Parts: sequence; structure tokens; C-alpha cells
Amino acid sequence: MQIYGYQNQGFTGHLIPIHLKRSTTGFSSLGLSQTKAKQLRMGLEPFFSPIPRTTIQLQKGGDPLQLLFAIIVALHALDKHILPLCPHKVLIYGHIDLEGGIAAAPSLRDIPVLCRQEGIDLVLTNLAELSLSSESGTEIQLCQTLDQAISHLYRFALQHQGQQAHKGEEHIQHEQETDPFAGILGLDRAKEALIYACAGNLPFLLYGPPGSGKSLLLGRVHLLLPPLAGTVRQEAFALHGSPLVHPPVLSIASSMQQQDLIRGSVPWVCKAHGGALLADELSNLKPKVRSYLAALLDSRSVGSYPLSFLLGSAANACPCSNLGSHDIPCICSEQQIDRFWAHLGHPLLDRFAICTSVEPENLLVSTLQRASFAFERIAEVRNILNERSETELSRLLPLHTRLCRYRKGSMRRALLCCKLAQTIADYQGKLSVTQELMEQANSMYVLPRDRHYQ
Repeated sequence: MQIYGYQNQGFTGHLIPIHLKRSTTGFSSLGLSQTKAKQLRMGLEPFFSPIPRTTIQLQKGGDPLQLLFAIIVALHALDKHILPLCPHKVLIYGHIDLEGGIAAAPSLRDIPVLCRQEGIDLVLTNLAELSLSSESGTEIQLCQTLDQAISHLYRFALQHQGQQAHKGEEHIQHEQETDPFAGILGLDRAKEALIYACAGNLPFLLYGPPGSGKSLLLGRVHLLLPPLAGTVRQEAFALHGSPLVHPPVLSIASSMQQQDLIRGSVPWVCKAHGGALLADELSNLKPKVRSYLAALLDSRSVGSYPLSFLLGSAANACPCSNLGSHDIPCICSEQQIDRFWAHLGHPLLDRFAICTSVEPENLLVSTLQRASFAFERIAEVRNILNERSETELSRLLPLHTRLCRYRKGSMRRALLCCKLAQTIADYQGKLSVTQELMEQANSMYVLPRDRHYQ
């Protein structure tokens, strides 16, 4: 991401690019006179303690006082690792006071022309009169404070993070092969839950407000599944009529009926054998489809056809969709939320091993760095679990009972929690399931009625 500031010079204005680079020594500036460098440092001191270790470079003639608002936002973006996310160009324009308020600075009428010439994708300003034609493709966000400007910038960067500059399809494919979560920063708790679900072949549900990353994570499931091998690979070959290396991944559309799942000489749903079945916007599926999915999780077959699959799903948390959002308040009552989850159906909810919220990152305080996971462990854990018997897992029930004696739940939920705890132990290389691991597994199944929202 390239950030620009607007500088008024006489009768014309210019867009000044702000170039930043991390430094190991301290804060320094290139291309500025000693007087301007001192002015810049004095302007930054009220907003940073200390000023980040950074080297900043402005083109010749750049006035740090006119560009102070843009420089402050750029330093925040560099500190939060936002700049490398996307190749877009952002113009930040206005005057900032000591309390972080943004005032509209005097501008010339050439800003729209300059934005079109430079290819600006986003403008952050307090100038309500600024108008750009829809053909320009430039987004304008009005901000009254510094916090609002930073929040708008972070949200824009995360929404466009998949658009990598100067990267061919082969490069992106190679990057995702080494890191299935490439380009997705933050959401570490949801990523970890997704890894355990794929390693243990455990059905999971992600819920949260729109834009939190549910569908984005669901779209990476196929990258986490290990290659087909052994008997499952032979069965998948028979079902598809052609050899498969990568596990099949099918998506259930909201318009599908129950009979659509079993249509065909080989039932459609059976073609997910050995892979995953994804249900985005679970609440929009037909009630009979959800009920049939619950039955499939138990039967693991359709007639004489085998069906072992990972069910991955995502849903909003309430009728208005905003429960858990940091920006838009939820207007649903507790009764409406309870009815919404009752509509999903207790039989299906009871068969999820993981049911966890995905909430938007607090972009003003989060340090968005790439988390490291041992993705190769997923295949190893699957092989270990295939050799375990149900008797071994049932031996964990007394530990589960001691920890969850005050929580209502079925025997099915208890066994799923034990299997998840064993999956976590195997993934982390632990010899046995401890109380801490069982508590961690239990904490990954939390419905909205069991948690508190601010």
C-alpha cells in the first residue's frame, strides 16, 4: 500500500508519496532540511511515545507540517503490518489537532483530477464537499478523528488483502501451498480451531457478523486437508470414476433441496467422501437439508455408498447479523437470538465438535502478524486418530465429566469434546490429555447464549 498526502503549493496542489521503512536505530528522515526534520519530530511527539523506529522519506519540497496527518496514519499502518497487505493507493488529507481531531484543510479543485491521474483507490478526509465520479473507482471515507481514519484504513486493507500486486497465479498457488492462511492476518483463534477440525475430521461451525472472515476461512479448508491415501483414495476413485489426489470439496447452495443431495447414479453428497462438505450461511439452508446433514454425520453412508466427510459451516449469530460487530449494534432481543439458533436445529448443533465465534479484529489495538502453524501435523494427527478406538476416547469421559459437571450436554457432545481434546494433544505432541487440554477443547464449543457480548 502506498500512502499519499496533499500539499498546497501556491496556486497548485500536489500528491506527495510517503515512503517508510523500519529502522533498527531510531526515527530519521531523508530529504528534509534540519529545520523541517525538527518540525516533523515535534509534530509527531504528541501522538507517539516513543516515535517508532522508522526512516521516512518525502520527495523534495515536501512540507511535513502539511502532511502530518498522512504521516501519522502511515506510521500506524507500518507498525501494524498493514502496508504490505495490498498494492492500493491511499490519499490522506486534512489538518490534525493535538487531541486527534481532523479538520478540513483548504484545498484546491484539483484533488479529483490528481486522484484520477495517480489512480487513488481510497481517500480519507474531513472534506465533505469532495466529489469524485463513480467511474474513477475511488472510495471516500469521511473521518472526524485520527482513530476513525486508522480504522477505515485498516478495514480497507483487510478487505482488499487478497489483491496482491504483480503476483501471478503460480506464485499465489505456491504461497498458499506453504501457508494455507496466506494473506489472512489475525483471527488466530479461529485459524487454530480450523486446524484442529481438519486434523480430527471434526464438524465445525464458525459464527459472527458480516465481514469478520468466516467465509474467507471456510474457503481455505481445501488447502488444509491432507492428500487422499489408502482405502479412502480407492473409494473416492470408484465414486468419481477417475483418480483423485486432492480431497474433494463440495459446497451446499442455499437453494438446494434434500433430494438434490442424493440425486444421481452416485448420490451427489457421496462425492464429498474423503473430503469436505461446506455450508456457508447455514441459516439459509432448507430445514430438511440441515436435518439430513445431522443424520449423515451419524450414518456416514448413503445406502451402500460410503460417506466420511468433514462438515464445515458458517453462519451469522442473530437475525440482524450484527451480534459481535464492533461497529454496528445488534438490535435483536435475547428471545429473537434464541429463536434464531433454535431454527438451526438442536440435532445439528449437537453434532458440531467446534462452534466458535469469529469477531472482527480490533484494528486499533491488534498487532496483525502472520501466525505460524505446523500444517504438516494435520496428516500425522489424522493417521494417529485412525488407529485409536472409541474405547480409548471413552476413557477420557471421567475427566470431561469432572470439568463440565455443571454444563448440560448430551453423551454425543461429551464424546466429541473428548475427541477434540485428544486431537489437540496429538497435534501438540502431548502423550496424554491433561485437564488444561480438556478445558481448551471445551472452550471451543460456545454458543451465543453461553457468552457475553459488550
